[in-house]
Amino acid sequence: MNRPGQSVPPVAPAQPADGRRRRRGSHTKGRPSSPGRYSVRPPQSATAIKTKSRWTNIITLVIAAVVIVALYATYTFFTNRNEHGHASGDMSVYGNSFDTAKYDLQKPWLDTPSDVTFSENVGKMSAMMKQYTEGMTKDGEPIAAVYTDPALTQRYSINVSEDKDKPGYVNIHAASFAPCANYYDPGEKKLHAQSFDDIVANDYFVGDSCLDRQLNDDYFAGDGSVGGKFIGFERYFLVVYYGENGEKLAKPKVTYFTVYDDKHDLGAPQNVKATVNKKGEVNVSWNPVEGATHYRVYLRTGGKIKTKDASKQERNQADTSAQDTYLLAKPTKNSVNLSDWDPTKAPGFRKYLTGALDKADEQFKTGHVYSDGPIYQNMQFANLFFGDSEDQGFTPGGSETLEENHSSYQRSLTNTSLLVVAFGEDEQKTNSPATQINITSMLSQVPLGPAFNAMMDESNANKEYITYLTVADGLTRVVPRQYDWSTAKVTSKGVEVTFHLGQTKMHSTQVLTDKGSTVEEVKARVEKESAAVQAADKQTGLMSGGSGTIDWDDTTGDVSKTVDLSGVNGSIEYVKYIAANLMQDRTYMDITKYYEQAGAPTVKDAVDEAVAQNPLLLHTYAYSGTKSSGGKVYLKVQYYDDSFGSDTAKVREQLDKKADQIVAKIITPGMDDRAKAVAINRYLVDNFAYDYDTYRNEMGDNRSGGREFYVKHKSNQNASGLLGTYNGENLSLTVCAGYAKSYKLLADKAKLNAIYVTGTVNTGTSNGGHAWNKVKIGNQWLVVDSTWNDTGSGSSDEYTLVTDDSAVIRNRGQVYDHDEIVDAKLADYGIS
Repeated sequence: MNRPGQSVPPVAPAQPADGRRRRRGSHTKGRPSSPGRYSVRPPQSATAIKTKSRWTNIITLVIAAVVIVALYATYTFFTNRNEHGHASGDMSVYGNSFDTAKYDLQKPWLDTPSDVTFSENVGKMSAMMKQYTEGMTKDGEPIAAVYTDPALTQRYSINVSEDKDKPGYVNIHAASFAPCANYYDPGEKKLHAQSFDDIVANDYFVGDSCLDRQLNDDYFAGDGSVGGKFIGFERYFLVVYYGENGEKLAKPKVTYFTVYDDKHDLGAPQNVKATVNKKGEVNVSWNPVEGATHYRVYLRTGGKIKTKDASKQERNQADTSAQDTYLLAKPTKNSVNLSDWDPTKAPGFRKYLTGALDKADEQFKTGHVYSDGPIYQNMQFANLFFGDSEDQGFTPGGSETLEENHSSYQRSLTNTSLLVVAFGEDEQKTNSPATQINITSMLSQVPLGPAFNAMMDESNANKEYITYLTVADGLTRVVPRQYDWSTAKVTSKGVEVTFHLGQTKMHSTQVLTDKGSTVEEVKARVEKESAAVQAADKQTGLMSGGSGTIDWDDTTGDVSKTVDLSGVNGSIEYVKYIAANLMQDRTYMDITKYYEQAGAPTVKDAVDEAVAQNPLLLHTYAYSGTKSSGGKVYLKVQYYDDSFGSDTAKVREQLDKKADQIVAKIITPGMDDRAKAVAINRYLVDNFAYDYDTYRNEMGDNRSGGREFYVKHKSNQNASGLLGTYNGENLSLTVCAGYAKSYKLLADKAKLNAIYVTGTVNTGTSNGGHAWNKVKIGNQWLVVDSTWNDTGSGSSDEYTLVTDDSAVIRNRGQVYDHDEIVDAKLADYGIS
């Protein structure tokens, strides 16, 4: 039954009638107490009869009341239920991840079948939408979508079709798909991917179709095709963007739903993390799952690149592209380096690569370049985007420079993710729900192959010391050439030497004709000139932290005490709760209240934000674990960086007072937010200095650094630089994380709405991990980068209060990480 304002209930799939009745229980009376004899009852008195009659009436009334309550309960239950599930009035399943000013939360639908079909009234849009499986309007806007996370970032593939029998309605159900293989099994020594023969026959182009390598996957599709089912996740969110009048809703309708016929014996993998090392290898790790014998890692893809020709509306549209799912690896441990499973590891790839490079050489000789290949690293991540890559859209020597071409492309891949599933010996009977993490922001660090068009361009001075890669999001990344002088030799044309593209496995050769006549002369000159080029790079310096084993014997803090959530930063209460505990040096805490909310972010997501947005913690990198005990869920946080050790609380108190003093000096009465933002930037530029020596000698290539690094360089990754000195050490000498953390602390003190953010940027000769800030001025979140404003010769405002789509930001190829704010709130801060 539908009530006004409710979503239309899902349409029930056809179900065969059971036809069975509940078996009646046997009933006996007057059973003899002994063989052949019956008990004899004496006559009852009148008083006894009256007493019995009174009790009979009471019992009758009680039974009648119970029957009435049962009938009412049955009516209420079936009023909110049909044969495929039931509506629930428990709105707490949404948690606190949804802003009710932006979303219209509907009653949850629980226990639907996995092949459920939802019916929604979207008015005229039912007939006006494009007839694609993803269900978009003609302008590219989604009619509806289903997500597996409350952040609404992890899309599940669906079909949206017009209901021919109900004008104005559309039917929404899971799309059919069959996962595809895209890996080389190092144990079997067998390739499960597109064959090299097919690649060569296709002119060395790695095709994006997986029809020739679909899996008979026991998890997603036991029969080789899912057949349109919601499988693998504990809950889903249906979002409908259009209303009954056919107009876009100001507040999209969100319906939380679960399925009953997708049960799992194992717990979902926790704390899934994906990183890219300096070689460009993708590493995935997670907590071990009890009872699991092995795991599977899947890639779910979908997305497109938008160029400068796209309208502003098109640029801002969500990615609604159809998705494919690929199996990447089948590890037995709780971590995997995907390079070990890269199809390029298969025997025969060297022959394929030789043919592709030969073809590329032919193209070079004729003045053309073969942009489609070769792809010879991270082949699992090829073809994640639709359309041409940035390099394919660039013409060497044309009217546009590399920088202009780069700024005309926009990253819009929003639904690329990794899924990890745990299995027992019998995969069909013993498995876990899938844990899904979005890796979109990571794709800019995953190299695929040379960007040949960019490499051929001659417009960039000193270009002989840098080179270009196409990365997994389709864009071009600049990296330094890393020369291997052990391969150098003198030839008739000059000194020939092998170089690697950055620190990746990809390499080529270069003939240096005018640097000297001997290897020693050429090496000395090249190293001097390349060092000068790299010295002109913009500053970065973000480290990547590290991980370790959780020490459950260390239960620092009293979990029975309440915590004061005021005075700490967090986009949601869960984050504030963690931050408040950490500010009181309580690294062990009871998170049951938040952990069990269906809409809660992952523990890692919440811990990452708590540490990032509370600079007084004096930590930047933490890892965590959870355990259940006595019906409670406990969180343990451990820091990777511990610059001040046992002095942390004392230094925190000193830093707190110092920040108050600075703000009292630089922020004057009547200052608006814009003036405050400028004043804080100027203070940092005037009082900090960039630590070039440490960056160049100890921090290259976004290394994680050992724990001792953070003790040696105490202010490198935190806000302690505001203290000036500590035990004789100059703390004002720092890198980008120190600038950005300090900006965040001063902004907090000045009542300026700002956040600490990280990502990657093009420094000039490479892409580096970087930290900066976003500040809210009016209704707009703007970039402030005090590190890049510190030119060493006075304050600059080039990177002060600029938009993400401004030329200065687009030219640096800025990509945000998603680690500093929980996923559900990223959009609130203008982070995509």
